[in-house]
Amino acid sequence: MEDWFKPHGRAWAVLQNASAVINQAERASLVIACWGGIASKIPNLALDMRQFFARLGKPLHILGLTQDGFPLHPLSRGRNRVPDNVKLQEWSL
Repeated sequence: MEDWFKPHGRAWAVLQNASAVINQAERASLVIACWGGIASKIPNLALDMRQFFARLGKPLHILGLTQDGFPLHPLSRGRNRVPDNVKLQEWSL
């Protein structure tokens, strides 16, 4: 099993990208959360991001949720595939 928190592991990459995501989101007129199931590997990621953007006054939008309750990733396949006719929806706390 992969060690998610080793340097250069998947979770490490997500954490390293967080500042870039926040920087861009602060300047965006619309923020779409779409990290998919990777949030299940990083404790509190979804809640922390939702709370951060709520404090910033920027509502998060989603394409839908996975069966586990995480924002769908636009390239998801299989059971979490994003339907062709999906409409953005606000994801409130």
